Amino acid sequence: MAKELAIKNPTDEKERELFYKEVVNVMSQYNKIIKKPEKKLKNGFRSSLIAGIICIFVCAALFAYLFLFDHDKGYTVLFAVGGGIYFLFAITYFYAFFTRKKLLNSLLAQPPGSKFIIDENGVELTKNSNTVKLSWDNIAFVRKYDKAVCFVGDSSTRFVISVYAGYFDEIKDEIKGKLYE
Repeated sequence: MAKELAIKNPTDEKERELFYKEVVNVMSQYNKIIKKPEKKLKNGFRSSLIAGIICIFVCAALFAYLFLFDHDKGYTVLFAVGGGIYFLFAITYFYAFFTRKKLLNSLLAQPPGSKFIIDENGVELTKNSNTVKLSWDNIAFVRKYDKAVCFVGDSSTRFVISVYAGYFDEIKDEIKGKLYE
């Protein structure tokens, strides 16, 4: 028996942003989640920003030591390479942060509302004339987070279909066998 829902994502801007932040975090931490479904979801935005800032400070400290104190002690190359490596780490963390932010902004720019179908074959989400389908054979598990219910595809599909957690009561009977609690 198919259940079709006209999904309305939160209309409150703050709630909508929290929902899509959680969706982006699930998508960006897919490899960790698929290996350990029980793992707590981290705030990828905050962690990548903080790690990037720490790397910049370490890089600045290494170069400050190099230019202020190391005049003929032989550690010049070591500190220069170390500072360069931390600078590359910082670029990587900031790139991860801005990529997540760009994805979040593109999700927020989309008009709210989509069609969600759950039946004996699997789940289907249609939004802006784009449709994503996952059969039950390709769904590793379903997990309810604070703001989203995520249908996590197995490692062959690498898809995540997310719906607002406010619809959990309407779909929980359909997903009992796959729900990770």
